[in-house]
Amino acid sequence: MVVAYSTQSARAQLFAGAAKGKISLLDAQITPGVRVGRTDPAIDPKGARTVRVIQLLGQRFHRADLARRLLENAREFPEEDLAVRVQTGELDAGFFYSTETAPMGLRTIELPAGTNLANDIAFGIAVLEHAPHPQNAQTFLSFILYGQGKHILESAGLHFFKSLRVVAMPAASQ
Repeated sequence: MVVAYSTQSARAQLFAGAAKGKISLLDAQITPGVRVGRTDPAIDPKGARTVRVIQLLGQRFHRADLARRLLENAREFPEEDLAVRVQTGELDAGFFYSTETAPMGLRTIELPAGTNLANDIAFGIAVLEHAPHPQNAQTFLSFILYGQGKHILESAGLHFFKSLRVVAMPAASQ
């Protein structure tokens, strides 16, 4: 998870400063007049993860009071509305998955390790046991995990685990 902002925002400089560590991200987000958006945690997993991220930021910086204020003040929007409102500067910042922001042209602020849920949000890839073209599937798997595909995904904001774990799954009973 990341915090994203647009250069169209009237507060873009404030968030650029937070990205450089000149002001804490929590302080930037609770600055009077700053408009932060998130999705609804009751209907969107990203919204629920955003609540967790904010709580973790409060714990990390020993500022649970600021985290509570941010949760109270951040407005909830449907996912598509949130993106457009941040892109156009109607909102100053929002919480997003790292993979969402590059195509939207948004600037991002990386969250500190332990608060960004990097170890909680994972994607899996597998070669099926009875794949009709197992060699092609294996080639594609290698492309994604070790080849140019990995670089493409990383440039799109996906972070790979430091070490990959290969697991052989038992065949499902038919």
